Amino acid sequence: MDDDFDMSEAANLMLDPASRTWKLEVIGSASFILHFMLDNGDNSLTKKLWDEAKFDQLITYDLGELNEF
Repeated sequence: MDDDFDMSEAANLMLDPASRTWKLEVIGSASFILHFMLDNGDNSLTKKLWDEAKFDQLITYDLGELNEF
């Protein structure tokens, strides 16, 4: 294992593609976890989950007429 990699602070977001169920695992100090959860930047957890939630909502609609072409 790389000695430069700090395992005391880490986050993993995993997707089960069959069920589209997400698992989030965050390890670190309270301040690290709080910062991680509140970050709303372009590469943040919030942005990723927002995009995935929009995708999930789109695929739940019956596209009916689009399938007929």
